[in-house]
Amino acid sequence: MNARKTIGRVFRDLLLRIIRALDIKIFNEFLQFRVLRKNYRQLIESFSTDYLSISNLNLPENAMRFELLAHVIGTTPAEAFEIIVSLHKVRDIDGDVCEFGVAQGRTSAIIANELMSGDKNLYLFDTFEGLPPPSHEDELKDDIFNLGSIEAYTGQMACPETMVRKQLEKIEFPNHRIHIIKGRFDAEFAQSARMPLSVSFAYIDFDFYQPIRDALDFLHGSMPEGGIIIVDDYDFFSTGAKKAVDQFTREKGETAYSFRVAPESYGKYAVIQKIS
Repeated sequence: MNARKTIGRVFRDLLLRIIRALDIKIFNEFLQFRVLRKNYRQLIESFSTDYLSISNLNLPENAMRFELLAHVIGTTPAEAFEIIVSLHKVRDIDGDVCEFGVAQGRTSAIIANELMSGDKNLYLFDTFEGLPPPSHEDELKDDIFNLGSIEAYTGQMACPETMVRKQLEKIEFPNHRIHIIKGRFDAEFAQSARMPLSVSFAYIDFDFYQPIRDALDFLHGSMPEGGIIIVDDYDFFSTGAKKAVDQFTREKGETAYSFRVAPESYGKYAVIQKIS
């Protein structure tokens, strides 16, 4: 009788584990479905306007493009699509491609996927240790994690470098064209010999004022005419991103850069293009 009870208990525990595992799997698949549905809906809405009309873009066929757009995290699909459009606008301009602040690497994969057919190198900059301490230029505008202060975000949003590499391996981007540069980006870092000599496109997602301003200053000296910069979180989360962009474009002037802010429904980002 005791043996039967023991076997019954073991069987019951095993069954409960299986049920829990299935529940977790089903729940995760449900969450993923909701993300996919939301992202695809936003893409369709984006294409229905003149701002990102797909019919006039003449983008080359790409089997992975919409799969990657559907799974993007932390960047709206409309903003990710703007990145894609920009990459093809600069495809005939000399210079490599940079992403400043890569998180889990989903946006890196979107960028790399569009670079497959060319020979541009991809430079990825991150500490992989989360957000740095804010400067006095950074004030908390949107408390996205409900932490109560901008200082409390130090170290948040950390993702390991291995996660980024796995995203790039999935799309089989040539390893010799990937340059992952680890460290806190500042003016001194920008003088490193590891930096690209010329940059045709850059995506900046550094969140805070100083690293964004340092990245913009570096790009000013390394970007040819026609190059494009997209800065994420403009007027969102920290006030620093907007301050850095506004200050930079004001100092350089309208004759050096064109500047526009995306419509509110597309995401919080600004697009800067070098015109002289």
